[in-house]
Amino acid sequence: LYAGDTLKIGRDERADYQVCDDHERPVISREHCYIKVAEDGASVVIYDTSLNGLFVNGVKVTTATLADGDCLLLGRNKRDEEGPTLRLRLLS
Repeated sequence: LYAGDTLKIGRDERADYQVCDDHERPVISREHCYIKVAEDGASVVIYDTSLNGLFVNGVKVTTATLADGDCLLLGRNKRDEEGPTLRLRLLS
């Protein structure tokens, strides 16, 4: 991603980063979240657009500024089934 870019993450085939979900009741939303790089490239922010939540380093968030090495958990449903965990790697 470059300055000003947006990356949509979800299980929908139209997502920029498609995540498979084989749970009986999906944990990952079709449009689960998106990542936006600031126009000047100085920050990277993630936004939750899901029903089952987004967790950054174990903390549930609706939006968060990301840092290199952050751990993203995509969803946890009422049965405590968890979606995938992604590790963020920022390259300069």
